[in-house]
Amino acid sequence: MKPKKSLSSLDVAVVASELNDELSDGWVDNLYSINKGLLLKVRSRDGRLKHVVLEPGVRANLTSRLGSKGLAGRVQVFRRFLRNARIKAVNQFRFERILVFEVLKSGSMVHFIIELIPRGVAALIDEGGKVLVSDRDISVKDRVVRPGINYSYPPTFPDPRDLGLNEWVSRLMNYGSLGSGLIKGLGFPPEVVNEVVEEGLRKSRVSDLSEETISLIRSRLLGFIDEVIKNPKPVIIFCGGKPLSFHPFIPKEIPDGCGVSEYGSMNEAIDNYFTQLQLSRAPEGGAESLKIKNTLDKALRDLGGLRERVKELSEVLNVFKVKYPFVEGVWGCVNEKVKTVGWEGVKECSVLGYDPSKGTFTLLVEDKEIRLRVNEDVKKQYVRLMKELGVLRRKVEKAEESVKSLEDRLRKALAEEEERRKVVKVVKKVEWFHQFHWLITSGGYLAIGGRDAQQNEKVVSKYLGAEDIFIHAVIHGGSAFVLKTEGRFPGDKDLREVAVMAVSYSKGWDEGVGALDAFWVWGKQVSKSPPPGQYLPKGSFMIYGRKNLIKGVELRVSVGIKVLDGKYYEVVSGPEERLLNDDDVIAYVTLVPGSLKPSEVSKEFIKGLKGMNYEFLGLQESDIVARVPGPSDIIRFQVRD
Repeated sequence: MKPKKSLSSLDVAVVASELNDELSDGWVDNLYSINKGLLLKVRSRDGRLKHVVLEPGVRANLTSRLGSKGLAGRVQVFRRFLRNARIKAVNQFRFERILVFEVLKSGSMVHFIIELIPRGVAALIDEGGKVLVSDRDISVKDRVVRPGINYSYPPTFPDPRDLGLNEWVSRLMNYGSLGSGLIKGLGFPPEVVNEVVEEGLRKSRVSDLSEETISLIRSRLLGFIDEVIKNPKPVIIFCGGKPLSFHPFIPKEIPDGCGVSEYGSMNEAIDNYFTQLQLSRAPEGGAESLKIKNTLDKALRDLGGLRERVKELSEVLNVFKVKYPFVEGVWGCVNEKVKTVGWEGVKECSVLGYDPSKGTFTLLVEDKEIRLRVNEDVKKQYVRLMKELGVLRRKVEKAEESVKSLEDRLRKALAEEEERRKVVKVVKKVEWFHQFHWLITSGGYLAIGGRDAQQNEKVVSKYLGAEDIFIHAVIHGGSAFVLKTEGRFPGDKDLREVAVMAVSYSKGWDEGVGALDAFWVWGKQVSKSPPPGQYLPKGSFMIYGRKNLIKGVELRVSVGIKVLDGKYYEVVSGPEERLLNDDDVIAYVTLVPGSLKPSEVSKEFIKGLKGMNYEFLGLQESDIVARVPGPSDIIRFQVRD
């Protein structure tokens, strides 16, 4: 039996319902590329971060297993349309393997479509139906999908829930057997047809069936689908410790040697299934990952056994509870016979078997075997079994935690081995402003500052316009920063971010000052012309008019490395929060005035990059030194996946 490879239309219906409950009224925080698709990062309406893995042609589900994220393909274009957009709803298209995210961005409704059919695509569609971006372009017999043209859905079945009986009969008549017609003519998943329709009926010729029979089958199928969507019971079928399939219902028939694991949600079941499937197919790799994989396989077998024992004991206790008077009556009969005529007399008490050496007997109640002790009160035995069930359930919880931990360890070991095999080479990006201290603020404004008096002179004389902003620390000797406004007015956050740069790249750093004030003025208030009879040294300026103070700015700056499009890198610096919130910054150190020389800080930082899967071509210690304000202490070293 081959493992299930993708979601069925019923799976999608249940997933869509759960995703709609979890994500509607949430905000798209970001989007990344992952190995086989996209990863959507959403801040839900209650403020929690959630991640949705989207693999066209395969799956779409919430995930707690975040692997390596990137910016491959057209992710940057998707981001432009989706970041900070609001998710209004998540729906299934008809009864098809297609999910539709209704997303509101800047007052316009955009549809983010994930096709889970074979060779499906992910595409953003505007209000007019035009493709804004797709994860890949396709041109096939039935349709074309590419940016700039109207989107058309792939050939699909009509929703069988919307069709009347006459339409059902008409479609089924085009096929030989009922099973074939339900699957190929009406689009029902085979697993649903097999679950609801008996084998003999599935093989029947449609022409031999009465309209009444087809009506009954229609009612049963639609009723089953409706009940599963409303009250799903998600499971994974494991065979030999390996995943075989997943369903939003508990199948009536389980293959021999296989077990069922139940989950709290369909999203959780799918996430666990594909994680287990990936790990079971993972290459053996190195000794460490092989060792962990063997341990994980055993842990999964043990967990499957524990779950089976919990299921069996739960069923026994349910029967025990419902048939308690009957069980107590049999126990009374056995107890009396043993006392009066001996164990041979127990046969008259309707028991399945008995063992005098252990003082136990077994009775069969509704196909469940219940073993009891003759010398112990029935109620005590029921309570003892309840306690045993509680112990087993706690063991299951611990075993699940152990499996999760082993999965994480295996994924990490495999990733590390893969990283050792594959290193991405990135080259240094060069921009005109890299010659200065610089920052792109949270609001997207460029700020540049001089590294010395000569550069201060250049920054102000060449780049400071009348409507730009000049920012400086309230101390003699420091970097003069120019914030390019481009005709807009920066917010307080932007001004304070540049103020952090101005006070950090000032004489206050060398003096070990903890915080300084900074000020800002418009460019038209700055002049190189001194009052009559006075002289301005190089890098000094006259400020006319009112200064706007920014008080108590902490001398604390982060220096990091940013990877762009998986091809380029640049060394960046700025307030820690700014670097932390930039998804492209893969590593940074946070500095305060201290005792380490800039060259020592540089060595430590470059050493910390050694374990990453990037080779930074042309990176020199001097590139880092240029961003370090002076003698420093490293208070944080942050590395991202």
